[in-house]
Amino acid sequence: MPAFQFEAMDAQGQEIRDVIEAPTQDEAQATIRSMGYFVTKIAVQKETAAEAAKSSRKKIFKFVRRWMSLPLMLMKPYPFFGITA
Repeated sequence: MPAFQFEAMDAQGQEIRDVIEAPTQDEAQATIRSMGYFVTKIAVQKETAAEAAKSSRKKIFKFVRRWMSLPLMLMKPYPFFGITA
């Protein structure tokens, strides 16, 4: 889920700066408004290099795990083809 960095004003006119996670920018704005703030600026928070590297490592490990389990899935018996273990 993406993180959105926002600036907003509260009821007393004080500026608020924070980060919120939401599926879309519209939902992020709706959540901020429900907290009683008036949104003045909102943008998707950019990933740092470390976060991007961690994310890509997770994707690689997930791919390798799935790829390694493929032979096991192919070795399962299929009784509807008349093949049994």
